[in-house]
Amino acid sequence: MNNVIIIGVGGAGCNIEDSCRKECPKLQNAKYIYVDKEAMTIVNHGSEDERILLTEDKDINFRELLRGYKTAFVCAGLGGEIGSELSPKILEYAKAESLSTIIAVVSTPFSFEGVARNEKAQMALTRVNSIAHKVIVQDNNDIPQESMLPEMDRSICNMVNELLSK
Repeated sequence: MNNVIIIGVGGAGCNIEDSCRKECPKLQNAKYIYVDKEAMTIVNHGSEDERILLTEDKDINFRELLRGYKTAFVCAGLGGEIGSELSPKILEYAKAESLSTIIAVVSTPFSFEGVARNEKAQMALTRVNSIAHKVIVQDNNDIPQESMLPEMDRSICNMVNELLSK
């Protein structure tokens, strides 16, 4: 799948992307890009050439980054600033570049994270649904808290693998 690019947006998106990289054999040859505004987040993911640190003085041309690929996966946790705001924009750039398959892999917040975060996630999810060809949503409230992260990763990878098997 060397015509595939996977972009993890924000901390949760980078974690989702790492899970896909480890657990989705059909995505092993994809191009991986990790994007966040915090250096400590992205330094834990991928190799140096796969990391994009967002700064106010750095203009990232996501359209150029997506150019030439047939399929884009955009991974993000919705409800926060980076995933909710940047992932729909990257999906729009993928659409503008006429990629044949645009897939969003997103997680929504736990209810205990508050009303404002959940409302922001729902607004972002509405935008994502209007742009992407396929949206895989992991509702964090469906995950038992005692096994939170490993179960979230497993659940998302199962959904991605199922989609790729079709």
